[in-house]
Amino acid sequence: MRLFVKHTNDFHYEKPVFLEPHVIRMRPSENPAQRLSNYDLQLTPQPAGSCDRLDLEGNVARRVWFSDLTATLRAVVQFEVETSRENPFDFLMDPVGESLPVKYGQHDSPDFIDACRRLPSDWNDSAIHAFAQEIATEANMQTTTFLTLLTSRIATRCELIYRQDGEPLRPVETLNNRTGACRDHAVLFMAAARMMGLASRFVSGYCRRTDIDESDDGYHSLHAWAEAYLPGVGWQGYDPSLGIAIGDAHVSLAASADPLQAAPISGTYRGQAESTITTRVEVTCG
Repeated sequence: MRLFVKHTNDFHYEKPVFLEPHVIRMRPSENPAQRLSNYDLQLTPQPAGSCDRLDLEGNVARRVWFSDLTATLRAVVQFEVETSRENPFDFLMDPVGESLPVKYGQHDSPDFIDACRRLPSDWNDSAIHAFAQEIATEANMQTTTFLTLLTSRIATRCELIYRQDGEPLRPVETLNNRTGACRDHAVLFMAAARMMGLASRFVSGYCRRTDIDESDDGYHSLHAWAEAYLPGVGWQGYDPSLGIAIGDAHVSLAASADPLQAAPISGTYRGQAESTITTRVEVTCG
């Protein structure tokens, strides 16, 4: 599927501030299922300097810095991307990964896997463990069945709402409230997967939903989902907000074991001023 994306972020400050260095993660990754072309990023005001780098988790990150005071910051990215994974289950997993708990090998970069399996203190809750264990038992401890059930269970249990600002909620809040934004659903998925020993990470990106919702008009917000690392397969995506495995309607932007490190824009400013952000995302098919 060929998709055209335009993503605009506007930051407004009640009076001029000095922007500290910012990290821009608005360049989609390129992988066997996703090919990028005609990429363009425009920043206003123009940075005093910038440099592109590849971070430890494979994201392209642009670090920018500024020299003058400003009351606004605008970041507009436009690109085309060709997605090719029509069947999200076209993989063959190594036998060691077929049942829970998954046994990762030395070739799976154990330090990184451990970081993606670590449970932050505010994720480690008995209610999350009971939720994950119930689904694992229902799945007969089969890994792919567990991940599929977990994805659909979160989608049916937790109503999807829109919340533009704020960090993801604690997984137990989303579970108990039975509602949450896409990033809350993704973090709940990650916590449950890690409870069962699976490495998982957070993904920010875009989703074109014409195959799910015929009323889709092309206007969206930034989307979020999760990936689990499977031996012999690599990172496999699941969208617990929609209850589906990731196929060619999703475009991944950035991924990280820490959800905050997958944000499109990160940075602070100097000055006593309140700030607001407005975003607009357009995703259309070619």
